[in-house]
Formats: sequence, structure tokens, C-alpha cells
Amino acid sequence: MKQEYNILYIVPKLPRMGEVAYSFIKEEIVLLRRKGVNSHLLEFNWRNLNVSYFIKKIIKTIEVDIIHAHFAFPYGALGSLLRVLYRKPLIITVHGFDVLANKRLGYGITRFSVGKVIVSHTLRNCHYIIANSRELFNSCIRLGIMENRVKFLPLGVDLMEFRPISLDYRFKRIREGYDFVILCAKSHERIYGINYLIRAFKFLKDEERDHKCLLVLVGGGRLIRNHMELVRRLGIAKDVKILGSVARRFMKFFYNLADVIVVPSLIEGFGLTVAEALACGRPVIGSAVGGILDQVVDGYNGFLVPPGDIQAIKEKLKILLNNQGLLRRMQLNARLFAEKNLDIKKRIDSIIKLYKAIVKK
Repeated sequence: MKQEYNILYIVPKLPRMGEVAYSFIKEEIVLLRRKGVNSHLLEFNWRNLNVSYFIKKIIKTIEVDIIHAHFAFPYGALGSLLRVLYRKPLIITVHGFDVLANKRLGYGITRFSVGKVIVSHTLRNCHYIIANSRELFNSCIRLGIMENRVKFLPLGVDLMEFRPISLDYRFKRIREGYDFVILCAKSHERIYGINYLIRAFKFLKDEERDHKCLLVLVGGGRLIRNHMELVRRLGIAKDVKILGSVARRFMKFFYNLADVIVVPSLIEGFGLTVAEALACGRPVIGSAVGGILDQVVDGYNGFLVPPGDIQAIKEKLKILLNNQGLLRRMQLNARLFAEKNLDIKKRIDSIIKLYKAIVKK
């Protein structure tokens, strides 16, 4: 891509050193820069929409060829306004909360009538939409967007960063005395269903007393104290490690520490945790929702289970616990699947092709 192409990215506040939130957006922009994209950032906290100063500063000081917003609302809505004011083409990448909706879980801006109207209008008035999963693609279609304006382009991971590796003594000590380690790296929020995994682990321990099993929970969130209390009440505290938030640079070690990763989400836009785990050669037991369906091939690189099904999670864990041959095959298949389908370089190349096509028009 030629250097004179200027892309204005409208994004949430991106993470600083060690932070995790929106790191996938930051990594994508960094890789695009390395490919020659002249990128400019308009970052803001959605709770403070008074960004006119930043808009004027950026638009007046650079020549923008394309506006690329992440999340249809509020960043895409702002991009839609700029598209009209400055007659620039607009791309919106949708991620989950902006187009998915679940009233029971209190999730999604489009669960509100006014939110649905705003998001639908915003998406109809952009040039292209990038959907990170087939579920997101279908959600855009349900909002009235023509299929030829939505591009399904799964997120990817750096396969050199996330790969099978040997652990140093710090991580080996965590699994000392255990022959089966289960990892969940999701926030302690209702939509991620961690309570179902905790209860499944309790049943697993009761039924497999000859095995020493460890459950490791990585991630912050509002329900972390509730889950600590649940673990205590179930009497499994000594075999559950709740570690809280972990710097992203350490996550590859935690994936490699585990035998299997469980992603018990009730709703999921893409599921980057799944991609990272597979790249590290670890099978995933995941809920059959959202972007997890694009990544887990049932019986090949993991298992799919109905969301919220405690017994199903337990049964799949038992299968891998008692069949080391199958576990090893799935670990190999996980890495093979990631290499073929989840390489971030392929996504970057596809985005650059899209930029070129738009500028050429």
C-alpha cells in the first residue's frame, strides 16, 4: 500500500503498556502501519462525546482518504457524521456489543429501539462493513444491510507470539501436583458464563477423584467476588486459582500452562481468547454461540456445548481428561487450524486490499 493513503481511525481509548482492553484494535493498527498505512487516531471515551476539538485538529491538519471506525456506536456514528461533512468514504468494523443484542443478559445497544435505529442508520450510510464473525455478518443483514456491503473477515492472532512454547519455572510451579489443568481467560461478567464452568468443575472433581484437576481463571470483572464466594461455598477453593487481570504479554504462557481452555460465553462477537488458545495448540471447549462457531470444529480442535449447559461442559472435560491420545490430537489440530484460518497477516492483507479498492474508486 502506498504511503500517501491516509486512514483516520475512530476508536475507543486504546490500551497502554500491559493493558488488555481493545488490544486487538491497537495491534491491527500497528500492523497496518508496518504495511505502509499512514494512520491517524481519533481516540475517545464513549462516556465523553465532546470531541469537537480533536475532530477539528485532526481533519484540518491531515488529508484523510478513508475513515475507519471500530464499533458502529458511538465511533461509527461519529464517522458517519464526518463522512457527510468531509465527503470521505467510511468503513465500520463491528465487534459485538454494537450489533448483537440480548435483552435477558442486558447486552447490546440494539436491544433498545433507539439504539437499533441509530446503528441501522449508521451502517446503511457507510461504504463497507467488516464483520469479525458470521454471527456479526448475519446481525448486519438482519439490520437491513445489503450483503454485498458486508465483508466477513475473522480476527486473527500473531502466530509467532501465540504458539506452543516451553514454560519456565514460574509457570511450571502453578501446575505442580496436578495432572489436568483447565484455563478460562474471560472477564467475570454475566455474559461470559464463568459460574457454569465453576459448577461443572465441581462435578468433574466429584466424579474423577483419582485425578488432580486445577481450574485457573484469568481476568477481572464485576463478578469476580461472587465467583470467589461460589468457589468457597462449593468447597473447591484449593483447586481453583482466580488470578484477576493479567498483562497481555503473559497470556501465551497461561495458554501453554493449560491442557484445555474453556470459553463458556452466553454471547460472543468473535472470541479472541479462542483464537489465541488454538494458536498455542490448546483445544477449546466453547459455547455454540457467535464467533466461537467459526473457530471450534466440534471433535477436531475442541468441543462445542450448548450455552449454560453445566453437564455438557463437565462431560467434555471428562472425555479429554480420560483420553490423552485424543487430547494430543486435538492440540495438534488446534495449531493447524490457527495456521490456516487465524493468521493476523491474512486479515491485514485483506483490509489493505479493501482500502486500495475504495481509494481507487
